[in-house]
Amino acid sequence: MRGLRNLRGGVMGVALMCLSAQATAFHTTNVVFITDLNASPNPFDPDVEQSTVSIGTFEFAEWFWLSPSTMVRPSIFVNVAGRVLPGTMVSEQLSPLGFFGVPPFLFWFNQTGEWSHTVVWDGINSTGDTVAPGPHLATINVFAGGATTFGSIVLETRQDRQLDLVLSAPNVAPDGTVTLSVVATDRQGNPVPNFGVELEATAPAYTVEPCADCGGHSHDGGRPVGVFISALGVPLGSTTQGNTGPNGEPLVLSYRAESFGGVDTIRATSLAQPAVQDMERLTVTVGGLAPLANSADYVKIGGTTRHRGPPNFALDNNHYGTVTMLQAIATLASRHRARYTQLLMINDISLEYGGGFDINGGWHADIDDADPTRAGCQPLVGHCTHRLGRNVDVADLTADGFLVDPFWLEAEVRSLGGTFLAERTHFHLTF
Repeated sequence: MRGLRNLRGGVMGVALMCLSAQATAFHTTNVVFITDLNASPNPFDPDVEQSTVSIGTFEFAEWFWLSPSTMVRPSIFVNVAGRVLPGTMVSEQLSPLGFFGVPPFLFWFNQTGEWSHTVVWDGINSTGDTVAPGPHLATINVFAGGATTFGSIVLETRQDRQLDLVLSAPNVAPDGTVTLSVVATDRQGNPVPNFGVELEATAPAYTVEPCADCGGHSHDGGRPVGVFISALGVPLGSTTQGNTGPNGEPLVLSYRAESFGGVDTIRATSLAQPAVQDMERLTVTVGGLAPLANSADYVKIGGTTRHRGPPNFALDNNHYGTVTMLQAIATLASRHRARYTQLLMINDISLEYGGGFDINGGWHADIDDADPTRAGCQPLVGHCTHRLGRNVDVADLTADGFLVDPFWLEAEVRSLGGTFLAERTHFHLTF
């Protein structure tokens, strides 16, 4: 780059030399250019940031007959909104002095230099007031000795915006719906009309490590999230866009959660100003579920590599139930131990937040009814009944390897107001 500039400078110098061959001794010429001009950020919000204008300059100087003149550092001034802002030089680079001569008739010297200046504007005009939002022309004047050049750049200030995302409830049941509204206001708190917003729902990126917001799921892949729904009932997907009303009315949509418990993050982001956003956490949960306590009357055995629990995994995510269910388990196990001196083995109840309990890690694939001729959740299909904390699997063997008496167990379950179903390797109880 400098080589091209030196070449340009050399060509100009030759031209000037030819034009000045008859010039008086000690004649000096300076030529200055603006080579780079940009501003960042642009547009910017005067309330929270400022724009830095970067100006690169290039100067070519020549003189004849051993003139004592030296290269002049350019001075930069930016005029915007009636204010004159001086530039601050941040770097300087000079080329070696060049000499050409045919003594004693002509001596010619030239030199070039490159400078970088910055100018900072905070969006304040000459009277100390914040300028109106919109474009503002900034003119640039560069002085180097007797040389002058001009330039301009448009600096745009934007008015501060704030988004407020409000959910009708902090919790929602799996497959349930909440209403959300988004309001945009300016720095004075006035509603902003026709303000474009993007809405996005996300869930944690699950791994096999414990996850506080995963609702008890611990397998690879993100939990499915819900969808936004228009005022006309049209599903819009997990990401959608909209605008506030013509008079600044809130953007109002519904959000229908997925079948799985956990925490969804709902985020509203300005389409024009991505830094302006608001977010809310929505807990998708059955509610009212509590963990099954440890007991001397039973052993908890729930847990897979995809949904952790005892005895081989760090977290007990699989034994959450309603108060009625937990009391029934405690009573059954106590009566069984008193009669048979054996400990029942308690398998899955529900996950921590309830909802779909996909034991094979396939999300919908192993909780939905696989038989299209039957509607709804079937007891012998997948794991779909373990959603509400009202179903428990009790192993058909005790902790010591003895068979559980199914006739005794069924009678006890019914005496407590529950239902009994014998499955392949366990008993499925509902309370």
